[in-house]
Amino acid sequence: MLCKKLMVYKLMGSNLFINYSLGGMRLCYSLLGKRATNMMIENSVGELFSGGVTTEDCKVVNNRFKEQNVNNLTGLVVEGLRSVTDAQLDNFLDISMKTIKDLSEDGKVEFNFAFKLTAYVGTELMELMNTAQEKYAEVLQISYDASDESILTEAELRENLAKAGITDYSDEDFEGMVSQIKGPR
Repeated sequence: MLCKKLMVYKLMGSNLFINYSLGGMRLCYSLLGKRATNMMIENSVGELFSGGVTTEDCKVVNNRFKEQNVNNLTGLVVEGLRSVTDAQLDNFLDISMKTIKDLSEDGKVEFNFAFKLTAYVGTELMELMNTAQEKYAEVLQISYDASDESILTEAELRENLAKAGITDYSDEDFEGMVSQIKGPR
């Protein structure tokens, strides 16, 4: 189970997954239908991320954890919405509040509830943020190799900005960015 979790988390962090998984899910929903697609998700990786699909499923898990003297964290996640409407967000909030009420109504089980705020961000914005992060790492020549101790010079930074098409900035803007990168001394 630990290897499965590691593999799933590695996959989820990949650009391939971040940029194409939602399209793949939409394709599965259109070809296989909602019930079959959700069943495939629940049976393959659902157990890694979820205590259940319904509030009743979560109550069972919460009670089982309580018997083992383990606190639980309950959260609802909605992601992958393109062009999110206020009505969709209001509906998600209503469902969240009802879930909190349902899970806490008996008062026997203490639980924690988490809102994952990316539920309130459309997919378009998440994809733009991912692209911006990639460009940022490219411009700054960020290396994830622990043995790499190279330092980017200001001239190299200006050159990398130009390669990325970022040329419209003042010297004051540049100095401000450099001081932000260096951080407090």
